[in-house]
Amino acid sequence: MLAAVIAVRPVTVAASMFPGAARKAFAEPVSGLSVLRALDRICRVYALFSLAVPFFGLATAGA
Repeated sequence: MLAAVIAVRPVTVAASMFPGAARKAFAEPVSGLSVLRALDRICRVYALFSLAVPFFGLATAGA
């Protein structure tokens, strides 16, 4: 359960912020692109951690 909260929630928040940040990046390309890069990095890193969620779920179910 803790792995799900730690791994999945940041990806959800970053992905939901992405459309608004993309609109701002079209208006202000210099500062907007850095925000998009940060959100992309957050999604990529935490997506790898979220792979542990099914593993821990199956381990808990098997116990």
